[in-house]
Amino acid sequence: MNLELNPKLLDMVEFEDSSLGTTVNRTGTIVETFGNPPNTVLVELTDSEGVPESFVTKKIEDIRKVGETKPAAKWPKPKEAQQYFENGFLYLQNGLFGQAKGQFAKAFSIDVNLRASLLESTNVLARKDKLDAAIRVYSLLLELQPAYEVARENLAAAFVQRGVKQGRTGLLDHAIEDFKTALMLRPRRPESLELIQKNLVAAYTHLAVQHSDMKLYPEAVAYFVLAFELDPSDLTQRNLAIALVASSVPKAEIGSRVPGEDFFRQAIQMGLTLSQCLNAYGATLAHHGRISEAVRALETAVDADPKNEMARKNLDTLLRPGPPGDLPTGLTPLEPREMHVAEA
Repeated sequence: MNLELNPKLLDMVEFEDSSLGTTVNRTGTIVETFGNPPNTVLVELTDSEGVPESFVTKKIEDIRKVGETKPAAKWPKPKEAQQYFENGFLYLQNGLFGQAKGQFAKAFSIDVNLRASLLESTNVLARKDKLDAAIRVYSLLLELQPAYEVARENLAAAFVQRGVKQGRTGLLDHAIEDFKTALMLRPRRPESLELIQKNLVAAYTHLAVQHSDMKLYPEAVAYFVLAFELDPSDLTQRNLAIALVASSVPKAEIGSRVPGEDFFRQAIQMGLTLSQCLNAYGATLAHHGRISEAVRALETAVDADPKNEMARKNLDTLLRPGPPGDLPTGLTPLEPREMHVAEA
């Protein structure tokens, strides 16, 4: 080990480089030390003009200390800010987010307009669907510039885009977490907040439909309630009412008579007709294998409203030979929508 070297940050060091086939001496600056006591260092290499160009990891015994870096106070402020910015970008490219944050903080303190350059570079990542990386850099930028609303907007958009991707592949719990995070960022544009809420409602609705298909009716109702609380629209109210009807089926005695309006009072108060209630009830009975009861409920639904095409088709399906499969209850899934990043 080189006993003369007590490595610390910003020491200037020299080492032999044979990577190109010819041995040459290279110099650089220590930007990170590893081990306790230190045994390895990360060295930043610069070009002939002192601009950082790459990083290498060297063992202590392979380097020699040649001096200490001094502040470049002679630089005019714009050049100094650009240097800090370029340093920060190099750190980002090498996954050194802590060091990058420090360099960007110095750059922005001198020239706040440089934040737009970092934003646009991050926008490119988001447009290329590199959403995990984009989220990390947007987050870093927003930590340094909390009032930078475009960064807030685009961080929310990146979470939404990732949530949409996850939702479309069935990872609904992960999608919901991303949509919630986007919502908590509170982007200032009303249309952005509305879209985030609608995506969250869509994810809750898909989860609710899944649980209903698995006969987990209390869980389905709970998710429909969450969707309705976020968006008390006619559609979410109707889904909740149908879920309440479906959840009543396991409680009904086998062979009991077809329920009347009193049985469906809450769902009717929420906007369903008696015929729609009976269709949901009959389709759910069929889902539980109670076919004769389902037929009676659907016949009553058609009698109550001959124009109820869903009930009529469900009844025709049950009256045909063969297994009926799952009949539609009237639940309406919602599709998530993408949210695009904004320019600086």
